[in-house]
Amino acid sequence: MTTYSKLEKSDTAIEVLSALRGYKVVSLMKETRKPLNEQNPVLIEKLRKDLLDLGHDRFLMYKGNKEVIDKILTVYSKIVMQNMSNRNVSNGR
Repeated sequence: MTTYSKLEKSDTAIEVLSALRGYKVVSLMKETRKPLNEQNPVLIEKLRKDLLDLGHDRFLMYKGNKEVIDKILTVYSKIVMQNMSNRNVSNGR
């Protein structure tokens, strides 16, 4: 099994968190740009909460919180990989 240095983990966590935050921001923008009668207020609220939570995790990550870094590398990375996979399928790749 490969052992990663603290710096490698931090660098990867930054990339994963950035990708996930970007995905959430784009999803929120798409939803809020719809006409009001077509918007899903529950989804909008969830995306806003998710972004706040990710912002908090980002703060803790930069403080060196190992639990948060591990969460980003295990939980969030799976979400990012799934989003990328879905995007590639929808783009015909």
